[in-house]
Amino acid sequence: MKDFLEIMAERAKRIVQKDGDHLPMVFAMVNGKLYHVPIIAIGTNPREGIKAAIETFRGMKADWIVVVMTVRLRVMKFDEFKEFMKNYKLGDLQKDRKAVDILMISGYERSGKQHHKAYQIIRMEESYELDEIDVGEQLRGFLVPEPW
Repeated sequence: MKDFLEIMAERAKRIVQKDGDHLPMVFAMVNGKLYHVPIIAIGTNPREGIKAAIETFRGMKADWIVVVMTVRLRVMKFDEFKEFMKNYKLGDLQKDRKAVDILMISGYERSGKQHHKAYQIIRMEESYELDEIDVGEQLRGFLVPEPW
């Protein structure tokens, strides 16, 4: 799985450097076969589609699952977060000037092992650059809370 994650990270980086975004995709290895689901969510939160695909693959007893997506991220203190969420509507984070765009590639093994790669997407004049960021244990359980 880790080798596949590395391959997908390089592929996703090339797409983001050209287009500035990446369609969310969920990949899984089930009984030696690779499956993938592109997540198309128009007017809804794509995370719901991602989580549905993950749960489907978990139910199929996948050996591993890899998720590729771009996310909008803003780091804030908990009190600030509570205030932010009081009036939050889908899309508010997209308009938030303090938020940054991240390319995230996350891999989950049935045993519970997790691997993550993340890159901040930096808009240049005519292209995009990626700056790798260390997410450490911060993403543990983000999409897959426990082994299956």
